[in-house]
Amino acid sequence: LELKQNEMLKGEITGTFDLYNKIPELVYVAGLTNLAKVERTAGSDAKPKAIKVGEAIDNLCDLVALDKVKLTIEETTDNKGKATKRFYVVDGDKKDQIYNGFHLDTYKDMAFDAETEYNVVGIVGSVYKDVPSIYIIKVEKNTADGINTVATETINANAPMYNLAGQRVGKNYKGVVIQNGKK
Repeated sequence: LELKQNEMLKGEITGTFDLYNKIPELVYVAGLTNLAKVERTAGSDAKPKAIKVGEAIDNLCDLVALDKVKLTIEETTDNKGKATKRFYVVDGDKKDQIYNGFHLDTYKDMAFDAETEYNVVGIVGSVYKDVPSIYIIKVEKNTADGINTVATETINANAPMYNLAGQRVGKNYKGVVIQNGKK
């Protein structure tokens, strides 16, 4: 559909509705899905919605921010016996998973300190066993006393692309894609 980053859409679009891990999904239909009845205007950069632990379930598909949270680590084994780590933010009985759903190289080998507070920005991308997963876009240590470092990001034009469900897609995919952590 050749959508541009931050473009605002108003009107009608035809496709097939489906649910993927409880997330609504508009599926492209060849020869039918188009933007002929959609008004397109430039928009501004998306700003994450500030939420608290446990509110991700009410913000499916939204860009969200969790500030000053500590990550807990659960070590388990997968069905092949391989050791895995899962990262969560927890507040009492409320729990949200922090997941590298866009397969960003920065978080390939996720390592977080359980005693450090972090600021997390991501998209609530899926729900598994009633626990929502926030697909990481950015995780930074919470530093209230100033700037310690400035991170620069190298844009890789050949980086893999993913849809909003976290599935890897090719260059011919029609719809919103994430590449290098950006829409």
